[in-house]
Amino acid sequence: MSAGLVRRIGRRVRRGSRLALKRAVQRARPRRGGEPPLTLLVAGVQRSGTNMVMDVLERSLETDVYHERDPRAFDNYEMRPLEVIRGLRARTRARVFVVKALCELDHLTFLMDRLAPARAVWVVRDWRDSVRSQLRSFPRHPGWIRRTLADPAAGGWIGRGLMGSGLLERARRLAREDMDDVSAAALFWWFRNQLFFEQGLERDARVLVVRYEDLVRRPLSGFGALFAHAGLAFDPMWADDVSPRSVGAGAGLEADAPIAAACEALLGRFARIAEARLEDAA
Repeated sequence: MSAGLVRRIGRRVRRGSRLALKRAVQRARPRRGGEPPLTLLVAGVQRSGTNMVMDVLERSLETDVYHERDPRAFDNYEMRPLEVIRGLRARTRARVFVVKALCELDHLTFLMDRLAPARAVWVVRDWRDSVRSQLRSFPRHPGWIRRTLADPAAGGWIGRGLMGSGLLERARRLAREDMDDVSAAALFWWFRNQLFFEQGLERDARVLVVRYEDLVRRPLSGFGALFAHAGLAFDPMWADDVSPRSVGAGAGLEADAPIAAACEALLGRFARIAEARLEDAA
């Protein structure tokens, strides 16, 4: 048995033990009051660190966490209908009901309104590192992105976010017929993250922008702010396995110049929002 397999089995065993303890504690100390628990939506572009955020949130005894691989809340990574999510929330004994919202970035405001009281965290990662991780998990980007830009209705959840605004035309202007994997994945990162601003979420106090790099380099302050946004206490031990080793791993990747420039500009906008909110919290 390889060392890697042993580590994976160990992580699964530890997670199972933590979840069993959590269920026992929540049964013994049920949530009080008639109000529904706070819903925390964990949003961001795929391969931006949302799995890590969900794993750390799951370690709190005050959360009920639904990963995108959980068939109770998701079907092929897409969130099930709102009435299903409300039903799961109604049965929880936790103070905070946590659910992923990646394929649903285009209607995050709608979800927060319908699941009130609700808040969200939008996780942003440097586009090069996100692209590197995307290409390891989701190859064949160029054809996939070109088809979606040509006919958003055929693109499923990806195309849905492009319809009804000028975002589609802006994405089409950046795309090239012969763009390579890196450029296509970077374009995907750009137009999915652009949905934050399309909804005016920079003006919505319910949404906290968190940078992946802050979480892994300074977990005490990074996760401390995230947990505080959800009204939760944070124990630094929950982030013991968080590591910055992947930061900068995609530094050598090169996208088409217009796409790279658009990604850099968008990353800068997010950085300014994240820094301003950290200053306000201080």
